[in-house]
Amino acid sequence: MRNMAPQRNVLGETTDKPDIVRLRQMVESSQDDHTGVVEGVIGKVGHVAPLLRCKQVQAVCTSVDPKPRLLKRWSSKENQRYALYFSFQVVEPSEHEGVELMMHC
Repeated sequence: MRNMAPQRNVLGETTDKPDIVRLRQMVESSQDDHTGVVEGVIGKVGHVAPLLRCKQVQAVCTSVDPKPRLLKRWSSKENQRYALYFSFQVVEPSEHEGVELMMHC
């Protein structure tokens, strides 16, 4: 495998996340064996938290994003807004038990 310096996106953040590194390795190995075929799942497109049709749920927080994310939709050049993302797993009501939800603040 080639030794590559971490790449940066348009915001200047490094793109050395585990999935990106794995994808880069898969692409490079396919170039090395000259097949050009890359097989593997690195994520699911459109995987978003569902909207539940109930007024209240009991849920357990399973993770908190360690780095605040820029909210581009509500930011301007003069006023940039950031949020922390929280992931939850529903406990009650039982018909939604185990469903993963997301919240930001």
